[in-house]
Amino acid sequence: MWWILACSARPPAEPVPERSEACDAAFAPAPGPLAEEALAVADAHELALVRLREARLSGDPGFYTLADLALSCALEERPADPELRALHAHVLTQFHRFAEAEALLAPLAEETGAWRHWMFLGDARLDQGDLEGARAAFERAMQGRPGLEIYDRMADLAWSTGDLDQAIDWERRALSAASPQDPEPMAWVASRLGWYRALAGERPDELGLALTVLPDHPASNLLLGRYLLFDGHPELATAHLRRAGTTIEALRTLHEIDPTVDVAEARLQDRRGWALWIADERPEEALVLLDRELEQRRDALTRVARARVAHQQGADVQAEVADALSVGIQEPLVLLLAAEATDEPSLARRALERPVGLLPSERKRAVRLTER
Repeated sequence: MWWILACSARPPAEPVPERSEACDAAFAPAPGPLAEEALAVADAHELALVRLREARLSGDPGFYTLADLALSCALEERPADPELRALHAHVLTQFHRFAEAEALLAPLAEETGAWRHWMFLGDARLDQGDLEGARAAFERAMQGRPGLEIYDRMADLAWSTGDLDQAIDWERRALSAASPQDPEPMAWVASRLGWYRALAGERPDELGLALTVLPDHPASNLLLGRYLLFDGHPELATAHLRRAGTTIEALRTLHEIDPTVDVAEARLQDRRGWALWIADERPEEALVLLDRELEQRRDALTRVARARVAHQQGADVQAEVADALSVGIQEPLVLLLAAEATDEPSLARRALERPVGLLPSERKRAVRLTER
């Protein structure tokens, strides 16, 4: 009988692999707009994509942290996976670690030639102020797959160099490529097109379209709220700004309407935005924050913001401001900060030419400069 027992005996069970702490944390339930979808996902890569969508839908940067945990989990099993490495670099840009992201993406894009990898590389370069490098990367991405994502980025690049007409043209192409079946990207590009048209003094109907497509979209609510405030409708603006989330931009705009709003609630989310908020009362702290930001982020706004605070403390920043503005940027806030850093009224007048872009308190500062 022994041979019958031996043949019928079950083989020893394979040991169940233990899940790492990163994977345990990544798969832990978390409230969010896609919480049920996240619970149903078993693959860490897919979970990371869900978390990235939640970040865009909610405007809550905490979901980028959850996406990073999911990617760390996925990379434990597939450390050489190019798509996982690219997504990890993309998340680094959300944490403003642009130089690190570029260092990962530059060889990866050359190796794979994937349009998405070139697109992420362009993002990392754009926020470092490397506009020509960003253009080259976006153009490589567009060769691979022209479409909404690249058109939107080309619009951003055009506005960064002061070409508003081209920005509107690119964003129109992005909106034409959008579909209500994928509402978040459509809401994003519609709101961006509306904002560019508002900057041009046109009626921004696309801001309303964005919220028709996705009523709770944070970025669209922010831009419509800002526009309504500039257009003299603070009560209507308030409702949209409160739906925009607790970002520095939303809280600063709300503070213009209700001075009891606590902007400090978002101080850890945006180092540059917080530095701008405290620049007059705590310039030394603001300068430290902006110096740290410049280690990774060397776009025109960051450079001019830092120059403005340094000027308050007696530094000569004329050359730095001139170099930052040499790309042609026409963003009203950048021009105002540059005017304050150089005591140049003509820059303030240029900032005031746009019907939107400056908060009421910022417009007052610009007007004071023009009256000198």
